[in-house]
Amino acid sequence: MTKARDIADFKFENIVDTGTEGTRVATGTTAQRGSTAGQLRFNSETGLAEYYTGTAFKAIDAPPTVSSVGNTNIEEASIASGFDLTISGSGFGSGATVKFIGNDGTEYNSPTVTVNSDTSITATVNTLLTNANEPYDVKVTNISGLSNTLADAFNVDGKPAWQTASGTIATIQDNATGTHATVSATDPEGDAVSYSETGGTVLSTNNFSLNSSSGAISGDPVDVSGATTHTFTLRATSGTNTADRSFNIIVNPTLDGTTSGRAFSSISTFNSLGTLSTAGYYDRYVTLNGGVSAYEQKVYYDGTDTWYVVSPQFTSGGLISNSMYGVANDRASDGSFKTIWQAHNRSVSWNGTWSYLGTTTVQDLIGTGKNNVGSTGAVPLGDSSSQVLTSLASLTSFSTINYYDHVAGSNYSSATLTALRNVVTELNYKTAWMSITGDDDGSGFNNYGGIGWDDGSILNNPSFNGTPATTHIKNASGSIQKGMAGQTNDNEAMGVTLWTHNAGLAKASVGTGGNSGFNTFGGSVSYTGGLKTTGHILPAEIAGETGGSSTVVTSPLYNSTIGKLNSKLVLLVK
Repeated sequence: MTKARDIADFKFENIVDTGTEGTRVATGTTAQRGSTAGQLRFNSETGLAEYYTGTAFKAIDAPPTVSSVGNTNIEEASIASGFDLTISGSGFGSGATVKFIGNDGTEYNSPTVTVNSDTSITATVNTLLTNANEPYDVKVTNISGLSNTLADAFNVDGKPAWQTASGTIATIQDNATGTHATVSATDPEGDAVSYSETGGTVLSTNNFSLNSSSGAISGDPVDVSGATTHTFTLRATSGTNTADRSFNIIVNPTLDGTTSGRAFSSISTFNSLGTLSTAGYYDRYVTLNGGVSAYEQKVYYDGTDTWYVVSPQFTSGGLISNSMYGVANDRASDGSFKTIWQAHNRSVSWNGTWSYLGTTTVQDLIGTGKNNVGSTGAVPLGDSSSQVLTSLASLTSFSTINYYDHVAGSNYSSATLTALRNVVTELNYKTAWMSITGDDDGSGFNNYGGIGWDDGSILNNPSFNGTPATTHIKNASGSIQKGMAGQTNDNEAMGVTLWTHNAGLAKASVGTGGNSGFNTFGGSVSYTGGLKTTGHILPAEIAGETGGSSTVVTSPLYNSTIGKLNSKLVLLVK
C-alpha cells in the first residue's frame, strides 16, 4: 500500500484525547456558523460553546442563581426616579436580562441591566411597578435562555407587619377594667400605623374599645355566664397598605355570686373581689367549696369581711323536767326561752374581747324590747331563736339544733348543713354563742377548779350552796363541750359566757346579796382557744343541767348593728 493510499483511507473514529490542557474546537463569530448537524464550536461573541442540532444552534450553559436583592421594600417615589436594584447570585453572564414579575403573574422588563460580575447585576426597576401587585419576583435570564427566579423578592411601599402574634392576647374576668391588651404593627418605611376592627363589631358589641393610635384594647366587658372566647380581626393600616390579623380575648365570669352560673366557692375568694361596699345583708349564690350545687345564701358584709348568715332553730325534744330540783320545763312551744327570774335583768359590767357591749341587761343580750314579770320571773318577749334548758340529771338526752336558711325561708337540708359545717372555721364575736344562767338563791362562792370545759361530765351538785347551771353542745361527730359551767355566786345574780372559735368570756352580775366577782373556775374563764372544734361553731345538738329554781338559756349574742333577721338571732360564720 502506498503512502498516499494510507492517508486517503485514514478515518477519525472514537477519538481519544490524552492531553491535559483541552481540545481546541473551531472558534468564530455567530456569522461564521456552519450548517451541518452535529457541529461543535465556540461562539466568540457569546463566550459560550454551542452545537448545531440541524435546525438551530444551542448554547452550552448552566442556569444562573438569584439569591438576594439589595432592597426588599422600595418606595414608589424611588421607582419613579429610576431606582437601580442590586441583584446578587452566581452564574450571571454578559447579556443577561432581568424581569420583575408581579403577584398576578404580569412580567415587567428592566429597562437597563448591567452585569457587574458573575455574582452581581444592577437592574433599573420598571416604573410601572406599584404596591397593588406586590410582592414581586426577580427573574434573571442568561443569553443561553437559562434562567432563575427569586420569589417574593421585594415589595413596593410594603404593608404593615404585625408584631403581635395571632391568637389569645388576654384572659380576663368580666368585671375587669382598664387596658387588657395592646396590639402592635410596624410599617417598613416607618410611617404611622393605625388600628381598626374589620369584618365585624365583636369588640364594641362586648363593650371593648380599641385605641386606633396605640392599639390598646380596654373597657369593662359584658358579663358572661361561662368562659367565653371573643374572636375578632384587626386591621393595621399605613397609607393605603393594610394587614389583617385574627385575635382572641377570653372572658371568664366573675364569681361574685349574683347568679347560679357565677356562684363562688369560697367566701374568702368572694371577699377578695371587693364587690360589696355597704354594710348589710345580701343574697349570693355559693357552692361551699364544691360541696353542694349552687344555691342562694344570705350573707352579711360588715364593712370589711363577708360572712354566711344562719340562725339556730331549737327543737322541743330532749328537754327534761326533773322534780328532784323542783323545776319544770318552762320552754315555749315556739322555741323561745321563757324563764329568767325576776332579778336576773341586772346589769353586767363587761371587759375583754366583748368590751363594746358596755353595761348590758338580759334584754340587751337577746335583743328583746321588754320583760314580763311574774311569779316565774322575767320573761323576754318576741324571741324565737334561743333555747331554755331545765334540769337534767344526766346527759342522756340532747335536743337537735336545726339551722334556718334566710333565703329559702326554711331549714337547711342535711346535705347543705353538712357542707356548711365542712367549710366554716370562724364565728364572728359580735354574734358569739351565749349562755345565760340565772340563780335566785345562791349564798356562797364555790370554786369548780376541776371543771372540764371540753367534756360531757355532769356539773350539777345539789350539796353546793349556790345553784349551778350548764349548757352542753355537741358537734356532728359527737364531741361535747360545755358552753357555760359553774354557778352564780350570789342570790338573784346573772352569769353570762360568750364563745367564738378562738376566744371565750365569762362574767357575772351583782345580786341582792351584794357579793361581787365571778367564779373563775380555777382561774380560767374559757376553754383554751375558744370552742373545742370548728364543728362546735354550728353544733348539732344541745343539752343542759340546772339546779333548783335556776335557769340556763343558750342563743347567739344579739348585736344592735347587725340586728335580727326574720325576727331571729343570727350567727355570722365563715
